[in-house]
Amino acid sequence: KHSQASAVRLHPGVRCCMSAAPWPSEGGEGTRELKGEEFVRAATLKWIQDVIIGLRLCPWAHGILESGGVRIVVSEAETEQALIEEIVEEYERLAEVPDGENATTLVVTERLLGDFFDYMEFAGEVDNWIAEDGLQGVIQAATFHPDYQFSEKAKTDPENWTNRSPFPIIHLLREEEVTMAVESYTDTDKVWQRNEKLMRIKGSAEMKKLLDHCMRSAASEPSTGEGPSKPS
Repeated sequence: KHSQASAVRLHPGVRCCMSAAPWPSEGGEGTRELKGEEFVRAATLKWIQDVIIGLRLCPWAHGILESGGVRIVVSEAETEQALIEEIVEEYERLAEVPDGENATTLVVTERLLGDFFDYMEFAGEVDNWIAEDGLQGVIQAATFHPDYQFSEKAKTDPENWTNRSPFPIIHLLREEEVTMAVESYTDTDKVWQRNEKLMRIKGSAEMKKLLDHCMRSAASEPSTGEGPSKPS
């Protein structure tokens, strides 16, 4: 339906913790061993806890996670068409969720979008679908990827690690809640400036170790269910 790739729209204050990018498939994507749903979910949750929250890359993530507002969906789609259909279903559901419940959804794939350019084109397609469905200004799609690379940065630049994740992720957010979170923070520019400085201090080698640790932890303690549960 959509043939023209577009840049992923981001709320002006969200650069601190979201955006778009290729995932390294050692030996080629065709030879990469699939880890399975529980492993992918556990690694993603560990990354949120240890990297996004642990390093304070996103000041709002801790509260959302603690309140049970994060939904992690591990896609088993084997084609991009099936994946886009799943994402459409998820953002339509998210748009109708009552306030105070699920605030954000991460759709994670280990089967698809290992190539940087394919991933960027697909992210643009998601953005196009949101607009065509009349949800522009309601739902926002942000992206994370194992080989994330800002357009103005070299691939080896440590700053890219602010957006690198264990697996390709399409992050769906309700724009109203993003706006509220950003407005509650005094200076969002300082957030991403701090993050860039932190990544340079940590360096790529240290950040790779952190991401590898998330994967090892997932192998030893797999998660179950959709993701963090809302406390009763």
